[in-house]
Parts: sequence; C-alpha cells; structure tokens
Amino acid sequence: MDIFVQTLKTLAVVFFVCLAANGYFALLNNSAANSDIFTVRNVEVDVTSDSAAQAQREAFETAQQDAFRILLQRVLPQNQAEAFQMPEPSLLQTFIRNFEIDKEQLSSIRYKASYIFRFKENLVREYLENYGQTYTDVASKPVLVLPFFQQNNAIMLWSRANPWLAAWNRANLKRGLVPVMVPIGDMEDIQNIGDNQALQYDFQGLGRMVSRYGAGEAIILIATTSSMSEQNIEPLSIFIYRTDRPEPEFVQRIFVNPNPDESKTTFYDRAVSDVYELLQQNWKDKTLITADEKNRLQVTIRFNSHQQWIATRRALENVQGISELHYLSVSPYFAEVELEFRGSEERLRLALAQQDMVLSQPHINFAAMTGPTGEGLKYELHMKRYAH
Repeated sequence: MDIFVQTLKTLAVVFFVCLAANGYFALLNNSAANSDIFTVRNVEVDVTSDSAAQAQREAFETAQQDAFRILLQRVLPQNQAEAFQMPEPSLLQTFIRNFEIDKEQLSSIRYKASYIFRFKENLVREYLENYGQTYTDVASKPVLVLPFFQQNNAIMLWSRANPWLAAWNRANLKRGLVPVMVPIGDMEDIQNIGDNQALQYDFQGLGRMVSRYGAGEAIILIATTSSMSEQNIEPLSIFIYRTDRPEPEFVQRIFVNPNPDESKTTFYDRAVSDVYELLQQNWKDKTLITADEKNRLQVTIRFNSHQQWIATRRALENVQGISELHYLSVSPYFAEVELEFRGSEERLRLALAQQDMVLSQPHINFAAMTGPTGEGLKYELHMKRYAH
C-alpha cells in the first residue's frame, strides 16, 4: 500500500512539474472572457430600396453601424458615447469578427432581419485608445431589482396594480454591462420578501432569492408618488438601496418629472430607463480605464486537489479585464500566476469578484524586498467556495 501511495504522489508531482516546465508554461489571451461584452445581439433592421439586393446591402450597413453604436454605449461613458464619431463603413467592417442573421424576411424591394455582431476585442480597444477614450471591458454579475411602489401610506411589490413593477417587466434590460433581472413573483419570491418588507427583509431569505436567480446582488427601488391617475401624473421619487449587507443601505435618490402630454405608461418606462442608465454609469465609473493603465501582479493560488485547481484556473481564465495570464509554476498544492491587467488594483478585485474570486490584501514578502518595485508584496487568490 505504501508503494502504491508513493507512486500516486510521484505521478502527481510529475504531472504538475510537466505543466510548469520552462517557467512560463502558458500565455493566454483572455479574449474568450470578453466575448459577451463585444457581442451585440438583436440588432433589428427594416429597409426598403430599389431592389431586394440593394435593400439587403443597405440593411447590413445600417445594422453594423447600429451594433457598433450599441457597443459604444455599453463600454463608454454616456457623454463620450454620444459625442463619438462613427468610423467609416469600410473601417467598421474590419472590426467585425463574424455575424449571424435571424428572422430574415425578403421581398422584391424590402429586407427585414435581426443581426448578431461579434466584434474583434483588441481592434476595438486599440481604436478607442487611439482616440483617447476611457472605456470599460468588465461586465457585472446580474442585478436583481425589487421595484416597490409607495403611494401615501400604502406600499406594494407583488401586486398586479404595481405600475413600477409592470414598467420593469416591459423593459429591455440586456444590452448593458450590468444585466438586470426582474423576479417573477412566485410563491418562493413572496416568501423571501413581502410587500411590507422593503427595508425590513430577512437577510438570509433575500440571499436565497438572489442565489436562485443567479444574480450577484439585489437592489431595492422604492418609487413614491402621491397620485396614480392617468389624467394627473405626479413626479416620482425613487430611493435606491443596496442589500449585500445585513441591513439595507441607502445609495441614492433620484427624481423623475412627467413631460407634458406624456402617458402614465411612457412616464414609468422613462423612469425605468433613467434608473437602468444610472446603474450602468455607476458600474462604468468603477471600472473605466485608459490606454496607459497597464499593470502586473503575481498571486499564489492554493488548492487541495487537482479538481480545485482546474475549477480555479477555468474561473480565472474567464475573468474580464485581465489581458494575459502567465503560469509561472504549478505544484500539487499551489500555483504561482502573474496577471497582466489594465486599471487599478480595485478594478481587478471587482473583475475577479464577478467570477466569485477573492484577491487578498497584500502582505510583505521580506525575502524579495531587494527586487523591483512591487516584488516585495505577496497576494493570495482563491475562489470563495474554496476559502481556507
């Protein structure tokens, strides 16, 4: 038995040593992790022209411009996206990795379709950087919104009479860096948080709800008004609370005023859009980078089994915002990895957190204090579920 165990240990060591041969055994581009950010779906066009072929050509040109505009709105701050000049069609076509066409309809002079465009991440980054743009290439985990509606002293969440919830259910919430989910309001949802629990919810119950939807966190949105009538639409005050701590924490209050002759439905849809854009911009503010923000950081990853290492490595290779990974060495119980990333260390922490990975605070490596700047700091990295 001792010989058998020793043989297994020897094979494990040989396996990891082979992986780590020559120091840098892998140099990976992280384009797969960013592919969803640079993919734009559901780009709909409907063009009538002199002939079907001409309509199809015009539709493609329109669709690629619309898709790139959506991408700019996704990765740039709003003011930059609005002011950014679109590239010429011939240049824009070089940014496209591939595209798909869905729901295609063709007649003698009309072409109607829905496109999916996948853009070349590195070329888009280079183009934005050449124009001095700040941008982000890190997406957030989905956010679960809980749209409470309060009128006078009455508050509701799950009622069909809740116009705030109805507006969120109508909205298109899939094009930004912060995907937004709206709960369906089934029995489990109602048990997790009730109409009268906007700020007095059960923390563990809400956590189960967030987990069930696969979200990163829940946000409570309390919209208050004094009137709901179609003829007399009153302004909305919207209170935003985060819920990732044991007690709800107030974040921000915004006001939405009705426009003249605006219907109630349009007004509430616009309020949803305002909050949605606010969530997007707040995330961008945390993750924006410029061309010259290039950094390196070396981490130690500890694991108890080959399965833990494989799972951790896969998660790491899916982290957005990391440009390259250098695997310096791997042993049966830990690995040394160098991360190349853009932006601040805090931005890196946010990007890692989206894959449920935790970067430790640095501690001093006194043995390396004589090395280049930064080598005296040691970091550890682990997945939450493998916390030691």
